Amino acid sequence: MKNSDVYVCRFCHRQFVPDPRNKHHQKCCPRPVCRRALAAERQRKRRRKLKENQEEYQAYLEKDRERKRKSRAGAQKGRASTPRPPPFTGFDHLNFILTGMVAHFADTQNRDDISCYMNRMLETGRNFVRGS
Repeated sequence: MKNSDVYVCRFCHRQFVPDPRNKHHQKCCPRPVCRRALAAERQRKRRRKLKENQEEYQAYLEKDRERKRKSRAGAQKGRASTPRPPPFTGFDHLNFILTGMVAHFADTQNRDDISCYMNRMLETGRNFVRGS
């Protein structure tokens, strides 16, 4: 290990060997206390920069809010022209429900089998109604 491979931590002032992948920009040792201090410092810098650019940031926020308002208004306008399907009444989808029930009770997803079962049930129902 060379002396150039040993850095001094910005926060605790202890010497440390930086991670080889990050040594070109590593500023502190890997101790959790120092890592938290580095994170807090970065956060303070971000907030300071934000305060300096507050007017630009407020303009950006207002422009973004306006863009979202227009987007919502356009979406609502588009929705009004699109016809909505009628609400479910329970009878609109009766064929699908019955087919699903037959598939479930017959324990098959094969359309031919389901069709055969339904035809048999149709005949049984007709015979029941006729009284035969």
